[in-house]
Amino acid sequence: MAELPQVDKRDGLPYAIADMDYLVVASPAQTHLNPGEQRVVTIPAEAMLSDSPLSAAFERMDCEFRLQNGVSVFVFRRIRPNTQAELDWLWTEIGLTE
Repeated sequence: MAELPQVDKRDGLPYAIADMDYLVVASPAQTHLNPGEQRVVTIPAEAMLSDSPLSAAFERMDCEFRLQNGVSVFVFRRIRPNTQAELDWLWTEIGLTE
């Protein structure tokens, strides 16, 4: 199990996403700070739930978990490696530089 970063200024880009076989994604994305300070959380989550370059390497599994306060959780399974262009798209969307 790998962990993804939580805070932009502290943790950097979510490079581990390129190696994950499964992603668990909450909708809406769950943050503990201003969402603008947690783009490393919100952007990948939004990308997985939409038709984005990042999500092209995954398939959404046929399960949904409904939590309190209208939060749903989905599981995505990797079907192929992400291309460098897909990952570059994600880094650009997040807008951080390291």
